[in-house]
Amino acid sequence: MASSPEPAAQRLHVITGASAGMGGACVDALASRGDLVVAVARRGDVLVERFGTTENVAIVAADIGDSRGRQAIIDAIAAHPGPITSIIHGAATAVALEPWTTLDPDQLTAHFHVHVASAVALTGALHRTVGVERCVLFDSYSATNPRVGWSAYSILKAASQMAFRAAAAELSDVAIIRAFPGAVGTPLLDRVLDAPRTIEATAVYHELNDTDRVSTPEEIAEQLLAILDRSSDELRATDTWTIGHPA
Repeated sequence: MASSPEPAAQRLHVITGASAGMGGACVDALASRGDLVVAVARRGDVLVERFGTTENVAIVAADIGDSRGRQAIIDAIAAHPGPITSIIHGAATAVALEPWTTLDPDQLTAHFHVHVASAVALTGALHRTVGVERCVLFDSYSATNPRVGWSAYSILKAASQMAFRAAAAELSDVAIIRAFPGAVGTPLLDRVLDAPRTIEATAVYHELNDTDRVSTPEEIAEQLLAILDRSSDELRATDTWTIGHPA
C-alpha cells in the first residue's frame, strides 16, 4: 500500500514594523488567509493589543538591530520545517523632512541603523540559519531622485535600495522584491502633508492626496500578497514592482 504524501508545510512570514502601517496590514492579510506570521516590533504592548488574539500570529517584541532580538525571531520559527516564505521589512523611523544643510549626523546614523543595517543583519541571519525564499523591501523613488528639502530620507532610501540590490546580485536562492508603494496613508504621509508647501518634495504628495490617489495600508498589503504568490523564477526576473499610486 502506497504511503500518502507528506502535507505541504504551512507558509511562514516574518514581518518587521508589524505594529502599524503597511507592516501591520500585511500581518492581518497573511494571517486571515491561513498563513503563519511572526509579527516583530519593538513595542510588544502594541503587538499584543492588535494581534494578541489573532490565530496564526506569533508576537516577538524585539529590536532587530540587536543580536538578541534577531535570535528571538530565529527561536520563534525554530520548529518550522524548511525556509520561511518571506521576510517583509516594514520597520521604519520618523525621518525628519529637512534640507541637506541641516542634517544631524547622529540622527542620520540612528535612522541608518533601522532602515539599512538592521534589515541587512536580520535578512542575513535568517538566510544563514533557516533559509529565506522571498525578501520584501518597501522602496522609494526618492532613492534615485534626490528631492530638495528631503535629503535625509533620500539618503536612507538610496542606501537601503543598494543594500538589497546587492543582495539580489549575490543571493541566488532568494527573490528580492523591491516594492514601490507610492503615497500611503501612514504617519509619514501626515508629516509630508504638514510640511511647508515650499518644500519641493511635498508637491507630488499634495497632488495625490487632493485627487484621492493615496492608498490605504490594507490596499498595499493586498497588492503585495498578489506579488508574493508569483513563482520564484518570475520574482527573480523582475525585482522592482510598482504598487499603489507612483509618487
